[in-house]
Amino acid sequence: PSPPRPPRPPPPLPPRTALRPWWTAAPERYQPPLGEACQFAPDTQRRGEDTRMWRSVDVYEAARGQGAGKRRRLCTAWMPLDGQLKLIPPPGGPGCLMLRDA
Repeated sequence: PSPPRPPRPPPPLPPRTALRPWWTAAPERYQPPLGEACQFAPDTQRRGEDTRMWRSVDVYEAARGQGAGKRRRLCTAWMPLDGQLKLIPPPGGPGCLMLRDA
């Protein structure tokens, strides 16, 4: 009998694409609070460098192959609020909170 073959190395992981909030591409000069949003509890509200209020938001995506309704957390990001302290919707709709850099 031939000797057992060594196990195959796992396939290389696809390159991680950088995620950034939608407002980084907006023409308005949004300036979030100092500090990373992940340093604060979700839903923390703070005044940004642009004097508007911002909220720390957990961003999720649908988890592939996990069944309907399953999701995984991508990151925590600052999102700008309007005068009524409601999230300003991204131009592409609620599913477009984060932009992927190629």
